[in-house]
Amino acid sequence: MEFFISCPFGVQSILKKEIQFMWYETTEVTYKWVYFTGDETAIARVNINSRVGSKLFLILGKWKVQAFEDLFQLVWRVNWKKWLPARYPVKTTAFSKNSILESTPSIQAIAKKSLVKTILWGEGVMTEDEDLEILEVRIGIENNYARIFLNTTWDGLHRRGYRVDAWEAPIKENLAAWLVLRSNWKFSTPFYDIFCGSGTMLIEAAMIAKNIAPGLNRTFAFETFSWMDSQILEDEMDKAKAKVFTWREHKLIGSDIDADMIKIAKKNAEAAGVGDYIRFAYRDFVDYKNEEMVWTLLINPPYGERLETDPKMYEDIAEIFKKNPELNGWLITSFEEFEYMITNKGWKKKKFYNGAQECSFYQNIK
Repeated sequence: MEFFISCPFGVQSILKKEIQFMWYETTEVTYKWVYFTGDETAIARVNINSRVGSKLFLILGKWKVQAFEDLFQLVWRVNWKKWLPARYPVKTTAFSKNSILESTPSIQAIAKKSLVKTILWGEGVMTEDEDLEILEVRIGIENNYARIFLNTTWDGLHRRGYRVDAWEAPIKENLAAWLVLRSNWKFSTPFYDIFCGSGTMLIEAAMIAKNIAPGLNRTFAFETFSWMDSQILEDEMDKAKAKVFTWREHKLIGSDIDADMIKIAKKNAEAAGVGDYIRFAYRDFVDYKNEEMVWTLLINPPYGERLETDPKMYEDIAEIFKKNPELNGWLITSFEEFEYMITNKGWKKKKFYNGAQECSFYQNIK
């Protein structure tokens, strides 16, 4: 079987390592996705265990297309009665790059028309139960070469199921996990987020430290597929649960000036099963200017159009780092002036996207 897993922009290198760590061979890597080969077990294993992936797709067909008739025939050749469960509503999505067929609405319409015609085979009207979750068939065309993908995930893998509540502009869970993995945090040392908000980065850090698989508390599209052996999911869930480290102690501390956010963060941590491992506090971040710190700090302070950017706040953050040269610090922001507020030559900057917002990831590694 051939697979395609998407990810946030710039995360593909860690995603590739994840897939290889699960003993699957990667065949192609681009800036937003990874292709690999595997068996049916890969569908459950990757969906349950990928921390930075977005959606896992099974490739059902591929062919060179230069006209809509080519696309229609490509979709027509797929045995949809085998791959799709009866009565589930199906949506078609598409992307096109450097190809003759470039209109995504037209690509989606032609694909859905061919899919429906294949399923019906002259049997009348295709019946879809609106009370059931919608399944996704994706058409990807690059350089006039088309692939048909079946979404095995449903909603993106960043939806772990623990976010009981949030506030404005929360970071996605898989992006937060990527930031933690990039931070080189040593589990034996303290980990802080002094702008913790709804607690996402601390929760992801705790789940990584405890080796809690991110997909243990959610459902997946592949659970509806009749051709998928249900025992595979049960076995992979059991294996993931057996790998959780219940005996390790870690020091994770989160603080925020908004008391309501602290309450939300505590609820989310409890829902994720890591409430006992994180200490949350109602506290202004400027208080840390008077403390001597030797730990890992990963923060996502307010910035951009949805949250107000306060230059004075960034001056205070820079002061914290200046006073603590041994601090292993990481910060994400779109506030470009921060680069001129830090004078330590050890800082590095990497561009990435937090949703649609272009940001920089500042790294001060010790």
